[in-house]
Amino acid sequence: GTVASGASGNIAIGGNALDGANTAEHNIAIGYEALGLADTTGGRNIAIGNQSTENLTSGTDNVAIGVHTLEAASSANTNLAIGSYALEDMTDGTRNVALGYCAGQKCVTSDYSIYIGFEAGRDCNTNHNTFVGFNSGKDNADMGAGNTAVGSYTMAAGTTGDCTEN
Repeated sequence: GTVASGASGNIAIGGNALDGANTAEHNIAIGYEALGLADTTGGRNIAIGNQSTENLTSGTDNVAIGVHTLEAASSANTNLAIGSYALEDMTDGTRNVALGYCAGQKCVTSDYSIYIGFEAGRDCNTNHNTFVGFNSGKDNADMGAGNTAVGSYTMAAGTTGDCTEN
């Protein structure tokens, strides 16, 4: 990637990786368009995987590992997303943990939540939730905040709808 002269302490490996860095500092971007397309001023982010956090503008302290992780994030802060498509659609969430393929994938806004497992919390847009297990909390966008569900399909709205790239 090409990093602007005002940015410092960054590592960029891959086509268009960290290309939008303006004054961003201390970021690591590995993969095609990782931390790449936005006019980035955020710092201390780690993006590993194609298009991982590609739209992040001012977010800080995020770790995104896997293709399309935190892809839509613009001002997200202190999130951990590991697994392809984890927290893919999140725009400005804070202090979330998503571990697993499509974990928290369609959560546009969510704060202080934990999604662990294949498609756990896939469409949850409320705060302070914990979903652990295969499809736990999946596609249940209308649920309230402060839920805890452990086990396969717990608090899931249904079993249809596959994880797909948007």
